[in-house]
This record gives sequence, structure tokens and C-alpha cells, in this order.
Amino acid sequence: MDISQGAVDFARAHHSLHPERQKWIKADIFTWFKLLPQKEKFDVIIVDPPSMAAEASQIPIALRAYRTLYTLALEHLNKEGTIVACCCTSRISRHRFRGEVDKAVGSRLRFKKTIEPEDDHPVSFPEGDYLKLLIYQG
Repeated sequence: MDISQGAVDFARAHHSLHPERQKWIKADIFTWFKLLPQKEKFDVIIVDPPSMAAEASQIPIALRAYRTLYTLALEHLNKEGTIVACCCTSRISRHRFRGEVDKAVGSRLRFKKTIEPEDDHPVSFPEGDYLKLLIYQG
């Protein structure tokens, strides 16, 4: 799901290993999750929103948005499903992001791993660690 039709089309063209088992949807995720029937469940949900805090004053708003997204996603995850939580907001540390996702998923999911920055993208200052990816599983 993406709000951009171009992103949806690109994903469908380049990431469809099992097209019969995948859905590609253009929508605003906050609205879509709320309209989705409760019985609709997924094995894997990847949540990768755009950067939400260009300024320090926007951090509390971004953290609330993350909590909302992961709480809504959890409602539509199969019992043993996987959530891939992504954050590209440089003003939110890896530790703080994980804490917010942990709060949202509670004890229902186990934290499995984080993907550290690649060797070709070394992080030499805190804001350089802007791309964070966490994996949780039921």
C-alpha cells in the first residue's frame, strides 16, 4: 500500500513473487486500516512511512503516528505473522523508535532483529542513522 500510484505500480512490477497472494493498494494507510474489516488478516505487513519529523518540535506528533500505525497494523496481522517496522526520520533515534513500536505491539509480537546500516553507508553522527528497520514476529 502506498498513497502514490507510481509506487504501487513499481512494487507490483518488481516485487510480485506470488501475485495471487499479494495485494497492491493505493490509499492513505491511516484511513485504509480503519476501513478494513477486522477479519482481514495478513501474514506480513511492512510499514514504511515517509519521514515525519523534519524539526524537533514534530517528534511527538511523529511518535503518536508510529504508535497508531503499528497498533492498527497489529489488528490485521495473522497470529504468527511478521511486521517489518521502518523509520526514516533522522530526529528519532533507533532506540526511541524501537521503544515506540514495542509499546504498540505489546507482548503479542517478539522482537526478532534490527537491520543495521550497511557498510557502504557508515553512520558517523546520530542523525546519519536515519533509516531504521525492525522485524517483529508473532
